Amino acid sequence: MKLLPLATLLVATPVLAAPPADAIVALWTKAPPSHGEIPEAMPLRFAMFDDGRVFVGGTSEIGAGKLDKKNMKPIEKELERVGKMGLSGPQAFGPGDAMFRLSIRRVGEIVAKGDPSRAPAKVGTLAELVQRLLEFQHPSLRPYTPASYAVAARESGLPGGCRSWLLPVTLADALKQPQIIPATSVYGWPTGGTPAVVCSSDRRYAVTFRPLLPGETP
Repeated sequence: MKLLPLATLLVATPVLAAPPADAIVALWTKAPPSHGEIPEAMPLRFAMFDDGRVFVGGTSEIGAGKLDKKNMKPIEKELERVGKMGLSGPQAFGPGDAMFRLSIRRVGEIVAKGDPSRAPAKVGTLAELVQRLLEFQHPSLRPYTPASYAVAARESGLPGGCRSWLLPVTLADALKQPQIIPATSVYGWPTGGTPAVVCSSDRRYAVTFRPLLPGETP
């Protein structure tokens, strides 16, 4: 199996944020944008915590639920199987441009590219885990309201009307790296992968607000 250079994959992966504190597993995804979204600003795709809390993210919203030990067990067993694979370096599932970054406690981080449903047998166990997390559903899932967001900005030629920068951090700081702001400051702004346009000094900026999970940092 041909492995892609690590630098190539890391440049194309989602924001390299640390996984939420106490998360057993966390999954970030990045696919080619279809409607002008900024994939790096989308919420974390999946996370499961020690106490059974689970979070499932979409383009901008997050669902939160709670699993009992019985429901957690199948995922934990798959995590153990992936850990025993002894994977080293980036992995290739097969055709496709989708990127996956998986963080597993006591195993570390794994980066993969391609369609997990078409992965070769050599990485089949890893692909099955990614597919399970991507398709995860549970009756306990309910809309989650984040307490904070990571605001980021980049110069852009996006069309549309201009907003003023009325946030509790400076535009200059948000251009350097994502800044954490309270949810109350985000009211009226699009969140997740959908950017807003801010104009300042005759320049246009794409601004995004990435929803953060408990214990997650930019």
